[in-house]
Amino acid sequence: MRAGTLVSGLGIATTLGALGVLCAAVISYPCFRATQARSSRDKVKALHEDLASYVRTHRACPDHPAHAFKDAWGTALTYACSDVELRARSAGPDKQFNTADDLTYPVSAARSGLR
Repeated sequence: MRAGTLVSGLGIATTLGALGVLCAAVISYPCFRATQARSSRDKVKALHEDLASYVRTHRACPDHPAHAFKDAWGTALTYACSDVELRARSAGPDKQFNTADDLTYPVSAARSGLR
């Protein structure tokens, strides 16, 4: 085998390897995003369940923030607690609250134990 052939063969193999990695990244990115959303929905639901448990036990809303809970995008979860509703919220992928991609877990007060 000639040296030039070996070098060009290695160049082709390197290029194909890089394309393979790129294709794998492009194909797996939507799965990664779906996993982030699923994980964040689970965390929002877990926060809601913790809040509901607190309300059932103390018959009042907690007065401390939910900073211990973060979504898959690293943003702290928030919650709303009142006489009529108990809701946990993630800001979603855009990391901005009160936008269309927010993830929420709302439940009426009757089901949460507030009444």
